[in-house]
Formats: sequence, C-alpha cells, structure tokens
Amino acid sequence: MPKLHVPGATGLALALAAAWPAPPAAAHDDDGHHEAPLHFSHPLFTESPSPDTKLRLDWFYARLPGEGEEAGAADEEGGLLAAPADFHTFRLEAEYAFSPSLSIEVDIPVSIRNPAEGLAQVSAVDTLEVGLKYANFAFAEHGLLLGGGIEFGLPTGSDEKGIGSDHIVEIEPFIDFGFKRGSFELVGFVAVGLPVNDRPEDAEADAELAIDISALYHVAPALQLLVELNGEHVYGGEEAGLDAWNVSPGLKLRPWRGLALDIGAGVQIPLNGTKEQKVRTVLSLFYHF
Repeated sequence: MPKLHVPGATGLALALAAAWPAPPAAAHDDDGHHEAPLHFSHPLFTESPSPDTKLRLDWFYARLPGEGEEAGAADEEGGLLAAPADFHTFRLEAEYAFSPSLSIEVDIPVSIRNPAEGLAQVSAVDTLEVGLKYANFAFAEHGLLLGGGIEFGLPTGSDEKGIGSDHIVEIEPFIDFGFKRGSFELVGFVAVGLPVNDRPEDAEADAELAIDISALYHVAPALQLLVELNGEHVYGGEEAGLDAWNVSPGLKLRPWRGLALDIGAGVQIPLNGTKEQKVRTVLSLFYHF
C-alpha cells in the first residue's frame, strides 16, 4: 500500500504559516493562560501542542469487528479475541505545566471488552502513558507554535484479555505545531511509535508512523467546532504496509461562563485501510486550572 506523505505537507504548512503576517492581539483567554504567548484549545482525538495544567475525563466507545469468522469456535482466549465486541475505555488524564513551555502528562485508562457470541465480559487497566511535552514560542508573533516531546506506554494491560499488553513498552517521540489566527486553530503532530520488549509471537510492528491534524473554529465563546484527521502507517509485523485513516468531526461546549470546564463529543470514522473498528466515539470533560 502507498506510504504516507503527510510529513512533507506538514512542513509546507509550517513554512506558509510562518510567512503570514502577524495576527491581531490575542483575544481574551478564559483558561488562565495569560502568561503564555499562545494557547490552543484541546482537540478530542488529537493532542494539544500547548502545555497545560488540567484534568480530563474521557469515555471512548468502539465496536470491534473481530478477527475472523470463527469467533467463539477456538478456546476461551482465542474466541474472546476473535469475536466482535463492544469496547469501552474510561480514561483519566492529568497534566501539569511547570512553565508555559514544559509539561508532564499521565493517562490512566481502564477498558471493558464485551464480546458477542456469549463470551464473558472482561476488564483491565489498559496501557498507562506518561509523556513530556515542550513548546517553543519563538514564532509566536506569527501565530505559530513549534514543539515536541516523548511519550512512554507502560505494560499495565493484559494480553490474555486483549486489553493493552503486560510486557510491551511503547516509546513514542513526536514533533508538533500549532497555528492560530483569529478564531481559527490548526494543530498537527507527527509521532513514531517504537515497541520494546516484544516477543516473536506478538507479531508486533517494528514501528508505526502516526499523523494527527486538527482544525478548530471558535464559533462563539461557549462553542467550538472541529474536524480531525488521524492517520497511521505500519512498518513490519503482521500489518506491515498498512495505511489507516480516520476523520473525526466534533464539538466542544463551555456551559458555565467563568468556569474553565469544557464538554466535548466526537465521532471517529474510518476512511480506508484495515478496519480495526467500525466507528469510535468519545465524550470528554476538560477542567483547566
């Protein structure tokens, strides 16, 4: 399958963004980020390039198609993983910004796999993630933020239950950008996922290239509309050469004026590639300190 060429497009977007004239003075910021030259609203499926101090609570739902037509015909473990299933993940995300340029983030997910074919429901802590995020404001007068960081996925899951992994460590360095002009925000991430401590029977990918882009528009102080594009290319393993793309429309609301609490909802729709899920939805609460 064709390889992704988005990194080149992202670089072109950065060059064009830097060449634009400086935007007008920043509008009021209800989240208390007056000390930062630029701040970006958090998308739903894509990360934000802005270091934040916040709590986020998510409920993700996906309908997994299963791994084959013989669902439930194998032993208990094989039938569990092969059967179509409803997959729920509840995630608590905590982020602390040491400064406008640097933050640490911890994601604690718990997932529930509810398979069809009369198999029992299972649940477990999923892959716990710890990340460091850096932002550079050298081009803030042009509305442009550049940054990057690294994220670690810890083996807190369960291979037997098909929820995360109990031995694979994931290392994911990334670079990102954010461009802001008036009520419009454009955010992009390029990340490389590298599994460590995998076993031959895992058939794990050698590496995964992930591309995430979010476009968000502030319709009103209490309403944001956004659309996200999330892509992945797999190198090595059982899915070598796979290109998978998803498009994700969504919205965010701030019901109470003066309270930095946002409610977000979105749906992720597969566009091509092997369908690991039919449709994925998210309902999120954001609270900024």
